[in-house]
Amino acid sequence: MSEGASLAVVHAANAGATQIHVSSQKEADLLVHLCKDKGYNLGMADLQDLILEKDSSSSWDILVVDVVEPCGLLQQNVWQNIALARNTILKPNGIIIPSGITIYGMCVDSKYILENSLVMDNGRTLDLNIKPFMNFFMVPTHPGIFFSTLQCTHLSAAIKLCHLNLCDLNRVGAPVNIERHQEVKMVADGCLMAVVYWFDLDLGPGKMVSTLDQSTHFSQSVYILPKQTHVRAGEIICLSFNLEDCSISFQVSN
Repeated sequence: MSEGASLAVVHAANAGATQIHVSSQKEADLLVHLCKDKGYNLGMADLQDLILEKDSSSSWDILVVDVVEPCGLLQQNVWQNIALARNTILKPNGIIIPSGITIYGMCVDSKYILENSLVMDNGRTLDLNIKPFMNFFMVPTHPGIFFSTLQCTHLSAAIKLCHLNLCDLNRVGAPVNIERHQEVKMVADGCLMAVVYWFDLDLGPGKMVSTLDQSTHFSQSVYILPKQTHVRAGEIICLSFNLEDCSISFQVSN
């Protein structure tokens, strides 16, 4: 059973899977095009529909889930879907791909991000200064960033924020709510404005895909901090990371 991860399903068909369900016509078309004459039985159904049916005669060996969107954000309701699938339509020894996900981040100084996210002009509209009101409603998370070409200064090394074992989500609970506080050493002087974050996906023993890899179809996301902090190389700051369901946020304190 697959929800969104087309290429993994193609590999499953080539490896001899006998029955495959996908959640979109696009996946079905790709599978037929690339894996014709492979002898598999193809069906199309939404994951939620299969969960609601709870047909014990149609238990699945493998669930392939598109955990991260190409724009660099977590898929909405992905934890709930995985936890429900584990308890309903997967066999007791069924496998979830990816089996785990690790979230990484890096502190950055980027005037480019700030200028493209906030109202910087102090001009007045109808004799009113609307800048503080517009910036109050600023959306802090900006997906679709390509970190390799982003105009910024790296203020820290890559930070491992948290790891989730997706096969244990039914025991961890869903929705997921994780809060972490860790000390981070600054490696350059600058103004800490944002945190760029990305994901590593564990596809099996020795098989890891990073959404930071430029050879993949993924981009990254950036979270603009509520307060800018001037830092110096060697300084230690406290970075607070919060994962609430599929929403990621950060705060910084000296």
